[in-house]
Formats: sequence, structure tokens, C-alpha cells
Amino acid sequence: MNTTIRKGVLVAATVMVAAGCTRPLETTLEQLTEARSLSADALVQFTESADAGNRTVVAMTDDASSAFARAAEAAMLAVQKDVDTLRPILGDLGYSAERGLLEEFARCFAEYRTLNQRIIGLAAVNKNLKARRLSFGSGQEAADASLARSLGERRAITAQCEDTLRALQEALAKRGFSGTR
Repeated sequence: MNTTIRKGVLVAATVMVAAGCTRPLETTLEQLTEARSLSADALVQFTESADAGNRTVVAMTDDASSAFARAAEAAMLAVQKDVDTLRPILGDLGYSAERGLLEEFARCFAEYRTLNQRIIGLAAVNKNLKARRLSFGSGQEAADASLARSLGERRAITAQCEDTLRALQEALAKRGFSGTR
């Protein structure tokens, strides 16, 4: 084994012992790789959910709107599964800062889900009001205003959730061992 590789292994072992890590290096690296993969998948699924949620609102038919709502819900369930799987991995690794980011995302995501459900409901009501072409405009105007307000709130919470997931990905990217030459 050449000297550079030996030094790298010695440094890695020293860092692990100093950090209180008693598990095999392979296990730690596998968990870190899994954590990175899960955080990336959560961001992809979250983005897909947001896109499907937006399409729910602008769909021209009730059938299309329902299909987009189901797609949004499926993506949200995938995000929740990623979060639930990632939580114990970060705990096992002792990554408290990353765990904090995950918990921040989980709170943000819960708020997003609540807003998304409200928007889907308002979009359905709004379509029904338009379909009936109510003679009194106040019902339509109120529904439009409520939907617009909720969409604005969802845009803000979506950006916050995405930023938190990206911060988690960046933090995880900085973890691990880099090879030396």
C-alpha cells in the first residue's frame, strides 16, 4: 500500500475515533450515501408535488384536476417516506445540524401540506362557482381572493421548504471523507 493511501486511512480512522464513531467505516459511508440520496429524492418529490399542485388549480376539467391532485398527494407521501427514513439515519450518524435542518423541513412541509389541501379544496369550489355562473359576483370574487391568498402563501412556504432541503443537501455534501492523491 502506498504511503498516501496509508496516511488517508490513518487520518480517517483518527477522525472517526475522535468523533466517537465506533462503527465500521463502510457502514458510516453507506449511511451517509443513503442520507444524501434520500435528501435528493425528497427535493425531487417535493418539486413534483408542487408542480402537480399548481396543475390542479389550472386544470380545465374536474377529471384533470383530480388526477393532478392525486399525483400531488402521491409525491407528498414519497417526501414523507424519505423524511421518515432519513430521520434515524441522521440520528445514527450523530449529525445534529443536519437533523435540525430535517426537522425544520418537516415543520415547513406540514404547513405546505395543509396549504395544499386548502388550495385543492378552493380550486374545486372556484370551478363550481364559475361553472354555475352565479349572478351575484361576490361569491366568485371571494373564492378568487381566498384562492389567490392561499396560492401566495404556498409560494412562500414552497420556497422555504426548497431552501431548507437544499441546505440539508449542502450540509450532507460537506460530510464524509475525500480521497487524497
